[in-house]
Amino acid sequence: MADYSFTGDGAAAVCTTCPEVQWSFVSGGNTYSFTLQTLTSASTRSGSIASAGTGFATISGGPNAGTYSGTWAMNGTGSGFTYTFSFITTTVPDGGSAVALLGIALTGIEAGRRLIRARKA
Repeated sequence: MADYSFTGDGAAAVCTTCPEVQWSFVSGGNTYSFTLQTLTSASTRSGSIASAGTGFATISGGPNAGTYSGTWAMNGTGSGFTYTFSFITTTVPDGGSAVALLGIALTGIEAGRRLIRARKA
């Protein structure tokens, strides 16, 4: 986890080191990283830190390779700071595969309906 700096407090916080790669690791031959782009809020209090903003996660290699933009939040407490990090992507999956699956499902339902009707006749 890389350090980042900001000035201000709460919604008035401004990142002074953004954009910056916050973390990166390799697993199963794929590289995963997260880049902090902006802060939407940040504050420090005695024994805690809370920050949120926008950024993007990058996966190089594998079936999910790509760059995914979204919002993030990070909170930490304690003397050694145990952090909780969350990232919610705003990247919308391709609608074509969802429509294709819906079409296949509806075709199967119609085929089943016709088969049942034919057996009753």
